[in-house]
Amino acid sequence: MISFLKASEIFQSIESISSRNEMTVILAEAVRVLDEKDIQVFSYLVQGRVAPMFIPAEYNLSEKGLINALSNVYGNEVSVLRKKEGDLGSAVEKLVDHKTKGLSLIGVYEALWTVVNSQGSGSVDIKAQIFLNTVKQMSPLEARYFTRIIVGSLRLGCSTRTLLDAFSMFLVGDKSKRDVMDKAYGSCADIGYIASLVKEDNPLKHLEEVVPIPGIPILSRLVERVKSFDEVKDRFPSTFMVQPKYDGLRCQIHKIGDSQKSLSERIWFGRQTAPSHIDMFGGVQVPKVKLFTRNLEDITDMFPEVVESAINMGGDSFILDSEVVGWNAKEKKFLSYQDTMTRRRKYGIEERQQNIPVNAFAFDVMYLDGKEILNRKTGERFENLEKLFEKGESSIQLSPVYITNEVEELRELFKEYIGMGLEGVIVKDVDGGYSPGARDFEWIKIKKSIDNNLVDTVDLVVLGYYLGSGKRSKFGIGAILGGVYNPDSETYESVTKIGTGITDEQWGTIKGRLDTIVVKEKPKNVAIEGIMKPDVFVSPEVVITVDADEVSVNRKSESVARGLSLRFPRLIEFDRDKNPEDATTIDELLLMKK
Repeated sequence: MISFLKASEIFQSIESISSRNEMTVILAEAVRVLDEKDIQVFSYLVQGRVAPMFIPAEYNLSEKGLINALSNVYGNEVSVLRKKEGDLGSAVEKLVDHKTKGLSLIGVYEALWTVVNSQGSGSVDIKAQIFLNTVKQMSPLEARYFTRIIVGSLRLGCSTRTLLDAFSMFLVGDKSKRDVMDKAYGSCADIGYIASLVKEDNPLKHLEEVVPIPGIPILSRLVERVKSFDEVKDRFPSTFMVQPKYDGLRCQIHKIGDSQKSLSERIWFGRQTAPSHIDMFGGVQVPKVKLFTRNLEDITDMFPEVVESAINMGGDSFILDSEVVGWNAKEKKFLSYQDTMTRRRKYGIEERQQNIPVNAFAFDVMYLDGKEILNRKTGERFENLEKLFEKGESSIQLSPVYITNEVEELRELFKEYIGMGLEGVIVKDVDGGYSPGARDFEWIKIKKSIDNNLVDTVDLVVLGYYLGSGKRSKFGIGAILGGVYNPDSETYESVTKIGTGITDEQWGTIKGRLDTIVVKEKPKNVAIEGIMKPDVFVSPEVVITVDADEVSVNRKSESVARGLSLRFPRLIEFDRDKNPEDATTIDELLLMKK
């Protein structure tokens, strides 16, 4: 069992470097000194959490609330130091001068869970007091990182991919076992659990045996783009499967059977005690259904009609891949993405359900009646999926499938779905498997932009914003800076400024969201062309969808995003339900250039 001071020293080492390889070496060395429990805790805390993303464990203690609590002890010096340091964690570090033995890593983890579980009337004061009591037992360095974790500003740039690299390096001295790590994590999106397996005897065997479990989300299968219908035929010379591409919210539907496997070996298991944080398997009650987004967020409470339909469906247990879309039953038409997304709320759910009913269109199944079926052929999985839909009307609908080998038939299906208000089609290899988190040409998307110069919209990560002038000066923001993802260096690289396609009302919403993730200086995992430097930097967390006339290349600035940029970009959607790492990559943008 290690101390939180030791963990803080590791955080400090990571913070002081920009090299991804050096960070990986530091993390691999950390794995050596951590036991099976500590490695789980460390893997969550290094990302600022106490549990995987699918566990709704939030601290809900704002920086303003902490400053008020600290001011009661340290006076006005707190606000002065916060402004000077640009970071509350660094300010608290300057305030604390305790000579103490500190706390264990597990002890701090317990304190953080106490904060998470404090709910209801007066909970803000209770949380603040827990924070103050814990800080009193800490050294200055520990206080810095504890504060940052609480207010959500740790931001060490340590992604899940970096941790998986470190686990491979710990096991074999290099990154050659990343494929094993990716497969295991893809089947079970719990980085702490994967970390614990790395410390087991014969770890590679344990990792290779990881399989999906209902109630624990798996990574969503991703799609590739093509430039033309004829390219589909080149990719699939024989037959291929065609399904409609919906414009909604990606949703995994998990029906949990009576013989659910225990999760007691996971460090977060059983720690949720607040009514809104009922433990999924061993707490107050056992839910029959869980819903998760592709971003691993638990949205079960937001779509009660989907939950009820899943309970009533056939099958003791299953994991379905689907798209939730708003549906106008009277007019028999799909609602817009924007309308559908209004259902993502914690309050007023019943009223919104009446105004914006939804259907979940299931297009794949990855687990059925106690068995994972990821490796079965796509056509066979769909046959299994069809058998679940024998009970008539439901808020979960079977997505239609067409098998063909004709490009003209593909074109006709595409036109039909576009006419219905959908985005286009997904074309699949009939014989392919379901590879969690993978993006390859076994699944291809064709969207209605296929006939334009830019064959698809682009998902960018917001890297900062510009203050604006003239009419926009009143909003305090005039344009945002977007970047693509570079998976080789795990960096986000600037490609364009976006200032059109945005209403006055949206500017206020955009600035409000971005101001929650403002950082003092450019994050180390961000690369920005000099002339694009924004007035305000933000942490690379928010994903936006952008349309543009075309992709261009500036040969004079190829050091950032290979010189790629977008001509006349227009904002289509702000704050998409996607991880930053799922944004458009440099290679994808290069392929989109005609």
